[in-house]
Amino acid sequence: LLRADTFIGQKLYQEAMEELEKAKIADASNKEISLRITKIKSIQQKHKNDVDALTQQITEAKNKKEFERAIELCNSLLDIDSTNQRKWSELIVSLKADWNKIRQDEELFANLKQQINDAYFNEEWERLVGLCDSALVIKQDEGIFKTRQKANTKVQIILEQKVYDNSVSQIKLLIADKMWDEAESMAKTLRKKYPEHTN
Repeated sequence: LLRADTFIGQKLYQEAMEELEKAKIADASNKEISLRITKIKSIQQKHKNDVDALTQQITEAKNKKEFERAIELCNSLLDIDSTNQRKWSELIVSLKADWNKIRQDEELFANLKQQINDAYFNEEWERLVGLCDSALVIKQDEGIFKTRQKANTKVQIILEQKVYDNSVSQIKLLIADKMWDEAESMAKTLRKKYPEHTN
């Protein structure tokens, strides 16, 4: 019983239980052994409940992105759950990495929003589409999504205008080379494709 009491004093309950089981085999009628076994089982159950409750709180804090609180709770687990020190230490490292990633993403998102505003102001539509795409990878944002749609529409209009201008230039070259039929055919196709440009 003396060794079991020593283990209990050191909170090494599994070892204490092993000693008490040995003592019980040697002296099955000793009520002190049964009382100590019951006490240890009660302590172990309370310990398990405490660990489970803290683990649940950590999960909730992590899901709410309350990383500082989750890390504090892990430190509490380190204090009460000596058998799983490595597990809780690794969880702290993981939480710190997640927290750092979130802060970096927030900083990058804020930077991208500023660049988006600048590109919008300067009417840099192609650049704006790329910036919006980068921001939307980090965080879904309705305003940025709408800005991207508008910028994409502007890009399409500009590309269509370039195609139209290029076709007009080709027609002019055909006229300059006195290739009337080809120029008329190309002009007719162009009018059908871009009726808004006809007077």
